[in-house]
Amino acid sequence: MNRQKNIKSKVLAISFSLFFLQCSFVGVSQSKKAVLSPGKITLASAVIPGLGQAINKKIWKTSVVYAGLGGFAYSYSYNRGKMESYQKALDYRLDNDPNTVDTRYADLSNTAIRAQRDRFRRYRDMASLGFIGFYFLQIVDANVDAHLNEFKVNEDLSLKLFSTQQLYLQNPLCLTLSIHF
Repeated sequence: MNRQKNIKSKVLAISFSLFFLQCSFVGVSQSKKAVLSPGKITLASAVIPGLGQAINKKIWKTSVVYAGLGGFAYSYSYNRGKMESYQKALDYRLDNDPNTVDTRYADLSNTAIRAQRDRFRRYRDMASLGFIGFYFLQIVDANVDAHLNEFKVNEDLSLKLFSTQQLYLQNPLCLTLSIHF
């Protein structure tokens, strides 16, 4: 239990320090008014998660990135702790030492303890894959957003819908779509 609290406090401290580091970097990048290339933004997001979103001026996405990564990290830590607890209970039962007795899961059979251990191992592995996937997803998001920042949209776009009467017997009413650039 102490180990989990220690890990959680370290993760929290690292998250806050990275957040403040990225906020200071965003302040510098916004004061220069220079547009960074998508490659540099991608690299920044790969080095410090959420930094690419912050540079792209999508600060709200940074909190989503930290919440997602923190959620997967917490899930990994929780499931690893439960898996180790069941493994320890199984080790106590199978070591043939009368001094080590499993008191935590005394009402469960060895098969049930193995099943629970395997279940939490699977959840731990899925959390680690989710963390890695989410990490790469935020890098891709920063890259795509940086490329879209370079995309200029003409403010003169228009869309006109109107119906016309046709003399064709099969289709008496037609709908015409006209887009002007």
